[in-house]
Amino acid sequence: MEPVEHTGPRRGLQAAREPLSLRFLLAFSASTVLTAAVAVPMAFQAHLAREDQRAALVVERPPIAVLGTTTVPDEGDVLPSDGLVHAPLGGGEPQALDGAELTGRFDLRLQLDGVSRVDFALDDQPVVTDLEAPWHAGESPEPPTLEAGTHTLTATVTFTDGHVELRRATFTVLPG
Repeated sequence: MEPVEHTGPRRGLQAAREPLSLRFLLAFSASTVLTAAVAVPMAFQAHLAREDQRAALVVERPPIAVLGTTTVPDEGDVLPSDGLVHAPLGGGEPQALDGAELTGRFDLRLQLDGVSRVDFALDDQPVVTDLEAPWHAGESPEPPTLEAGTHTLTATVTFTDGHVELRRATFTVLPG
């Protein structure tokens, strides 16, 4: 028996499928192109928004002139005077500053590791911002000249890992 060629409805259905698959392919391609045209700019906008959020998380500290009662960290976060020392000008072994009685000319400084910035204030008045070690509370090599009496040195210490600590030492300058 010989195969019979169908020219009836089956051939017509198969013929109708060919344009349908071409229409489907065109619709699918158009949908893909439109999706890409919308998704790429949206992804770029999302990337920019994430960068803006990261930038907003970086907290800038106020300049030293603004520091005072609104200091970051606040007064409850004041740590002991660890690291605040004094030494006579011209050399000598550094000594703890807190509670010290000083005469003559001396150098006030901070001795700590892992520090990236120190903002010094003397008697609640900004003195200097030091950005590299050694951390001096004055324009080196000339430290501040102080009148006789009790004084307080405050150091706002920014560590290399980003955390900030407030150190404070009270000392007395004796006359003479």
